[in-house]
Amino acid sequence: MKMELNAKDELIRLTHKLIQQRRLEFLVDTRWHDELPKAGGVYAIWEKQTREAVAVYVGETCCLEHRFADLDHTRNHPFLGKAAEYLELSRGDEHLKPQISQSYCISYLELDFGRKELEEYLVLRWKPKFNKTPGRLKFNTHYGWLTDNNHCASNDQQ
Repeated sequence: MKMELNAKDELIRLTHKLIQQRRLEFLVDTRWHDELPKAGGVYAIWEKQTREAVAVYVGETCCLEHRFADLDHTRNHPFLGKAAEYLELSRGDEHLKPQISQSYCISYLELDFGRKELEEYLVLRWKPKFNKTPGRLKFNTHYGWLTDNNHCASNDQQ
């Protein structure tokens, strides 16, 4: 039996699934991440104050609970450095975590296979302001169809 997978359709399906996931408050206390799964997945950090859903950071991990625990330590996660810079605070500022908690929420999608592909697709499609485009993708044509009119590479959250 031959199994075919249309990567483009699967990436779009997973994108919609991630968008529909429940948005969680984070950094609200020291145990906020304890209820998260130890499974792998892709996650998005969203701005709270916008009418439209805008992802500001997308990441992937082999263990959601441990990766989110990194957010408690300001030196361990690239999002915190970018957010601190954007909020004009230092990484060590006592107001950083409360400000981030007030400004952003997080959602995730458990995913055992294809995490890196989904993360790359979302970074190229949404262009989250706190992600950088991986160098190997800047001149790569793997996702050339993203430039089609139907698949605009903007933060349109489709």
